[in-house]
Amino acid sequence: MPKSRATKPIDSDVERAATFNILHTKLFKKAAEFSTLTGARIAIVLESENGQMFTFGSPSAESVVDDFLSGNPCTDFDGEQNAGIMQLQSKVVELERDLPGVKEMGKASEKVGNELAHVQVAPQMPPSHTSLMRLGSSTQGERAGADGGYGHDVGSRGY
Repeated sequence: MPKSRATKPIDSDVERAATFNILHTKLFKKAAEFSTLTGARIAIVLESENGQMFTFGSPSAESVVDDFLSGNPCTDFDGEQNAGIMQLQSKVVELERDLPGVKEMGKASEKVGNELAHVQVAPQMPPSHTSLMRLGSSTQGERAGADGGYGHDVGSRGY
């Protein structure tokens, strides 16, 4: 068994708060995994140094704590509900495992977006009157060849 290292309080307020945020997230993830794997009902209540409360529960912290304090085992938690909760918790664990890759994709996308923001596109000038006239005359010629040279559909006027 590996040696355990000594645990000592963190002196810096900033480091202590950052460590609390990291560790409480890890604790909740492990609790969700534990509940998913074993079907155990779990309730965790944390109070940070500044008095902020954090809870985690499976199925909910309130229902587990209420049952514990009343001394009554859970009676409203059937097998179908349990299976549904375990399925959802499995999906959460799976999504959390994928999260680092999604964050990396987001960073890459943001980087490309920032690079594209610096690309300058030359403004397009509207077509000149002369080029529009040339375009119009070229389509007139096509139309004249297709309809016998009249510029309109011969059958529509009864000719």
